[in-house]
Amino acid sequence: MSIFFRMMVIGPRAWFAGKINKQKDLQSVRWILSWLLIMIPIFYVIACLLLLNTYFAIDMLSYNMNDFGKYYYSAVSFLQGRNIYDINPAMLIPVSVLEYHIFLNLIPPHFTLLILPLALFSPQIALLLWILINLFCLLASLLIIFRKLKVKFNSWRVMLLVIGLLAFAGTGAVVFTGQLSFIMMLLITLFWAESRSDRWVRAGIYLGLSMSIKLFLLIFFPYLLLRKKWRAVIVASGVALSCYCLGVMIFGWDNYRFWLNGLQSAKWSWGAMNASVQGFFARLLATSPNFQPFFIKPALVKLLWLVTGGLIGVVTLGLTIHDKSREEVDRSYALLLVAAQLISPLGWIYYSWLAFGPLIALVVSWYRSWQEKKEADRSLLKVRNSLILIALLGFLIPLNCPLYFQPNVFITFSLGSAYFWATLALWIGLCVDGKLAWRRSTLGLQRVGRL
Repeated sequence: MSIFFRMMVIGPRAWFAGKINKQKDLQSVRWILSWLLIMIPIFYVIACLLLLNTYFAIDMLSYNMNDFGKYYYSAVSFLQGRNIYDINPAMLIPVSVLEYHIFLNLIPPHFTLLILPLALFSPQIALLLWILINLFCLLASLLIIFRKLKVKFNSWRVMLLVIGLLAFAGTGAVVFTGQLSFIMMLLITLFWAESRSDRWVRAGIYLGLSMSIKLFLLIFFPYLLLRKKWRAVIVASGVALSCYCLGVMIFGWDNYRFWLNGLQSAKWSWGAMNASVQGFFARLLATSPNFQPFFIKPALVKLLWLVTGGLIGVVTLGLTIHDKSREEVDRSYALLLVAAQLISPLGWIYYSWLAFGPLIALVVSWYRSWQEKKEADRSLLKVRNSLILIALLGFLIPLNCPLYFQPNVFITFSLGSAYFWATLALWIGLCVDGKLAWRRSTLGLQRVGRL
């Protein structure tokens, strides 16, 4: 009986168990193959992007550490008792096969205080320490942003973030130049985070430090004045003035005079990395080593820059001071930072990092807001999304691509000015988003009135 029972009951059960195990094994194999089919291309893309940025890093080393070299050798000059802004090896940069150009150090003297400790080391050790400082500032900024927005990460989001950061042209620009973008990004991120929490004294401290280094951030002054954020204005003014006074005490007024003269004599707005309005017109209407202009009328460049830049500034301030939406700080700061990059004569692509916090906050709010799809004008919504997509595609163009296919007038207008068009599309998209916010608030008021 027991043998019969085992044959009739246990045997079939074991046979079915074997079938189930085979199905599970088959499913596991399929899952592994699917995972490999997805992950191998992703790792390949990451590897290619790492190689591309490594290429930019090697280029930076071949240019005597490029912009960081300017800061480093300026600090060495001060320690040796010479003028900070004396010509140093990092200032002579090749702009074509046969042509070199002198790119001056345009950082104010008091910023050299941060570089002085690095000047005590060899150039290689100083560069390594500089890289570590900038990586720390980048990671700290990202941590502040995503904690403030309460964004939860999984493996897919992390990989998408890594790919986006590596593919962004601003990353290649920072790697190629050794710029201080991530240090500035941390200061602006802290300013934005404190503003979101209505801690305007702390916000003023970070804004004052930022403005003392980059003058185009003065665009926040009229905004804060018109929004009656008096504490932020007073504190920012005091901090910025203190930085300059400290710099004059340590480095002397002559170094500040040389710095101001350098700002006035900067004639390289035609650079491919320059996303500003002046850079766009300089490439189209003036001679440059890399781009073929439409025609040569350099006198028009400044006029068109003043008119267009003034219009961008007026529209930006008009939208930001009247924004009463829930995302007012995020949208206003994003608009002001993008507008500052367009208006500044030298709005290099690596300054796009400064707007990262408020831009990510807006994207997260768009993702979380389903009410917008129900109530907002869908035509405007499509326009905004299309413009943001255009900006994203423009910012993903590798750093060396705008220099290709020259001489060609059409390429100068299009690919050669890709970062200008991307920045302009982003600014217009943010303006459209402001219009959407105004319509949502108008609909809300109408509903309240009906009740």
